[in-house]
Amino acid sequence: MKSVLVLVAHPDDEVLGCGGTLAALHAGDSVTVVMLADGETSGDADLSSLARQLGEARRTMARAAAHILGIKEVVFLGLPDQRLDQTPLLEIIRLAQPVAERVRPTVVYTHSQADLNLDHRIAGQVALTLFRPVPGSPVEEIYAFEVPSSSWGFGQFGRAFTPTVFVDISTTLELKLKAFAAYESELRSSPHPRSLEMLRATSAHWGGVCGVSAAEPLELVWAIRRGLNP
Repeated sequence: MKSVLVLVAHPDDEVLGCGGTLAALHAGDSVTVVMLADGETSGDADLSSLARQLGEARRTMARAAAHILGIKEVVFLGLPDQRLDQTPLLEIIRLAQPVAERVRPTVVYTHSQADLNLDHRIAGQVALTLFRPVPGSPVEEIYAFEVPSSSWGFGQFGRAFTPTVFVDISTTLELKLKAFAAYESELRSSPHPRSLEMLRATSAHWGGVCGVSAAEPLELVWAIRRGLNP
């Protein structure tokens, strides 16, 4: 059984980015999702009753989506949404580090740096820093995913999302869609990229790229292949 960690900025990023992959490749593994922000609240900047209620609602939706995908654990760090750049990167890393040390993942999934959303890019930077290849690290693979509607930069902000790995999610696409439907507040009408119809179409597009009916695209950040001990 593998230990898998998914580090994302907000609830729903894990489903949109790699939900089908988690169900297809890690059904029997121990999967932990770390969410930096609630996606609704702004931490100390907004402690209104409504903001707290919305944040807790997002957490409830995240737990429901996790149950659908077979995710073992969801950890909420409670940082301010859309203001991660106002928190020192080292402070965010220190908040996430205890989870990383406890989980000791062999496989990590996180946001691509080819993303318009600054919170997404910061989450990716946190993951790349936490799980850099140092002696004694259990990590063997790190993958970066895209989030539909957040990769509209078309390469104008440094580079475009360039997948190098495609996961066949033909048998788990419906689970991914069901998990995203658990995020009722995030569903949009077609042709929005976050509509169920367009998520299905996007999966079909990437499937066509690699010769299957539905796929999720990933960028391989780095991997180490360890040989057998003599």
